[in-house]
Amino acid sequence: MRSARVFITGASGFVGSAVARRMCALECEVGVLMRPGSRTARIADLEDRLTFTCGDLRDAASVREALELFEPQVVIHAAWEGVASCERNDPRQAENVVAGLHLLEAATEAGCRVFVGIGSQAEYGAHDAAVAEDAPTNPLTAYGAAKLSAGTLLLKHCEMHGIRGVWMRLFAAYGPQDNTAWMIPALIDALLRGEQPEMTSGEQRVDYLHIDDVAEYIARAAQREAARGVINLGSGVPRRVRDVAESVRELVHASGPIRFGALPYRSDQIMHMVADVTRLRAATGYLPRVTLEQGLVETIAWRRAELAAERGVLPVGAGS
Repeated sequence: MRSARVFITGASGFVGSAVARRMCALECEVGVLMRPGSRTARIADLEDRLTFTCGDLRDAASVREALELFEPQVVIHAAWEGVASCERNDPRQAENVVAGLHLLEAATEAGCRVFVGIGSQAEYGAHDAAVAEDAPTNPLTAYGAAKLSAGTLLLKHCEMHGIRGVWMRLFAAYGPQDNTAWMIPALIDALLRGEQPEMTSGEQRVDYLHIDDVAEYIARAAQREAARGVINLGSGVPRRVRDVAESVRELVHASGPIRFGALPYRSDQIMHMVADVTRLRAATGYLPRVTLEQGLVETIAWRRAELAAERGVLPVGAGS
């Protein structure tokens, strides 16, 4: 993989920035597509190691120009509009499918040999046990349906054009630099402020994977010939949300309780989303290295530092 030319979309995001960092560590030549005005805080420390190209996936011409200039051997597609919960049923989710096809067509013309796209567990819908890649797909949201459509079309295109295609269905990534609206960072922030945050009863079983392990799996999928088609991207370990939240409270040393059951479940709430990772581990030869406790400690330290930088002092209830 050393010196390979790798082009990444979504590099300003949580997953894309981690992948860019891992690819730089592997001494790849890394190009990134950035829309005008994109926030680059997550990759600010990599700016002298990245080739930045201004463009928009919705504009086929700008994407084609970017790929022609960079001539990537590998493309990793981590960009997606509308990942927030309030946007999961926005009809504009379909625009992501078209944008992905623009990227893949341009990558094909530029001579790309490996294309890795980031899908979602939302493609499966509701299941009551760990799901393998051949499990029935019945997405409950427009987001899940669009991810499923994108993955199906992208893999078919790759097959038709002799490109090794990989569609990695990500379950639940967490860690430093996460979106602060997601459960773990939002809970940390509330506890550090001395609040008693409201949650659902927390009986959901969720498959959490630290962002460093996510990036390593994606990097290995890009490198290894055995990685092809749909591959689940998770830890394979179910974690009850209530237990994770209590671990966060203990690690923050919060004195107040979490108000479990104060919020109702969403109408489309999936209660069990855990990956069968047999194919993932066989294709990559890798086992996750960051334990959940280690990852939570890192994430709490990151939020402490961020809040301290914003306010000048540690918030009330920060503990030791």
